[in-house]
Amino acid sequence: MREPVTCGRPAPRTTLPSVYNAGAPARRPSGSEFKGAVKHALMSAYHAAGDAAKAQALLLELTADYPDGLPPVDLSRQAGAIQGSSGARVIEGRIRDAEEPNEISVAYWTTRAEYFVGRNERGDAEASFLEALSLTGAPDRETVPAAAGPGRGQVLRAYVSWLARTGRQAQGSALLWREYEAAKPTSPLAEFVLGEILEARAGTPEPTGPDDERLWRCLEAHAEWGTTRAGTLLRRMAESQPTSAFWDRAEALARGQAPSRALVVGTILCRAGAVRRGLPFLEDAAARLPEAGRRATAKWELFEAHLGLDDWRNAEARWAEAREQIAWPDRLKQIGRIALAAARSGARADALRLWAVRASLDRSDAQGLGDLSNAGLREDLIAFYGRMAQADPTSVYPGRILARLGAPR
Repeated sequence: MREPVTCGRPAPRTTLPSVYNAGAPARRPSGSEFKGAVKHALMSAYHAAGDAAKAQALLLELTADYPDGLPPVDLSRQAGAIQGSSGARVIEGRIRDAEEPNEISVAYWTTRAEYFVGRNERGDAEASFLEALSLTGAPDRETVPAAAGPGRGQVLRAYVSWLARTGRQAQGSALLWREYEAAKPTSPLAEFVLGEILEARAGTPEPTGPDDERLWRCLEAHAEWGTTRAGTLLRRMAESQPTSAFWDRAEALARGQAPSRALVVGTILCRAGAVRRGLPFLEDAAARLPEAGRRATAKWELFEAHLGLDDWRNAEARWAEAREQIAWPDRLKQIGRIALAAARSGARADALRLWAVRASLDRSDAQGLGDLSNAGLREDLIAFYGRMAQADPTSVYPGRILARLGAPR
């Protein structure tokens, strides 16, 4: 028996983008790699132009650099498409000849599947995808050893995407859900598959309705929501016109549990307009989250929630912590928002005090001035900028702002 062929290893002359090597670090290509990339681009151009013979010739040159002349998984689908156009089956012959020494290689079966995808030969493509999946182990495994090639999640992505392109979205969707329910809920594979579901990899909008028990089981299985896709899932569910019963159930899952759950639920409630209902969860998260980064996020959301209620006193009290989350230019805007909340609450003197703080940091930036004027502070602002003009007659900005306010000359 021959030694197994290592399918899909990095090409000696070209490196091609693919679902299978996404995320690999970028580096400067060598001279041979650049030459190979140019050949690949030319081959693609010939194929697009319908010149199958020239595309086929370049394909054979590119694949000659690989063991037994087999294309890597990245090139395999295009190889099938070119061979399908030219009528040749040279690459297919090499792939079939390599089956015996590679019968337990995930990379081999994935390469073979992609080749037949390119040829639009469904039977062989499907059989090869299923064989690759069977070799990756049970769904509760995270991945397969690196030497075996693409992991289960990668094979699933390629297979389900192909099912969607060939009009079998329902089959792909059902497969993803079977994989998710078979995997350990908190395993990396389950996280990956849930991401595929949420991104509608199967080609159809996935059910994210508030009454889908599969989704609730997912939420219940994750103790932490902040660093998993569970938080994204709840946000999607909340977009589906949830009832009060939905919020009751979400709150019950967050109350007294991990603070990341409280942060997610509080944030979603506040952004859905139920600010008073969300505040206790944000306060709980800000008090209990151990990570400085996540705790700072909770404090920012609290600041936003208080502003949403025009509760300027609590917003101002939170400002010292919240401001660390944003860049300097946006800080001026947020001070202006606190001033506006004070004006809307009838605290005119405090609104002007806060606006004065903003103006002391950058008197040229008057963003939000119109809103504050419309909230009843026009005369106060005219008096404020009049005093500023007298105190610093060399500055052009007080005069410009007074003109915007329609102050008499």
